[in-house]
Amino acid sequence: MQHKPRITLDFPKNRIRLLYSSLRLLHFPDYVRLLVNPMQGIIALQISDSHDMRAQRLIGRYEKTKDRIDLHSKELMGKIMLFGEWDMSKAYRFEGVFHPEEGMIVYPITAPQDVQSGTTADSIKSMEHKPNE
Repeated sequence: MQHKPRITLDFPKNRIRLLYSSLRLLHFPDYVRLLVNPMQGIIALQISDSHDMRAQRLIGRYEKTKDRIDLHSKELMGKIMLFGEWDMSKAYRFEGVFHPEEGMIVYPITAPQDVQSGTTADSIKSMEHKPNE
């Protein structure tokens, strides 16, 4: 059974958790870039390299854990907050779609799963972009 690629946004700990299911599909890259697009309601994880100034370095981090890598980025979490009104006391998990030709996993942020309860969360009040508000 193949697991779906997943990512967790943990607001209390200001952390983005890249889960094994996602890293395996990308062949455990040395560098990744996290892309955030509130207009489209997506987060993407893309293979990158050392020449990309926006890339997150993962080299040397795989040995410390077998099932995940944690990234701490106030800037990225700030951009993610633009998606809508989150319950900042919770962590949310999202399932993604792998695009092998682009070396990318796209995570739609429209149906978050509450990590603590395991149920689909309804705490994001607005996922639609509302210009000039």
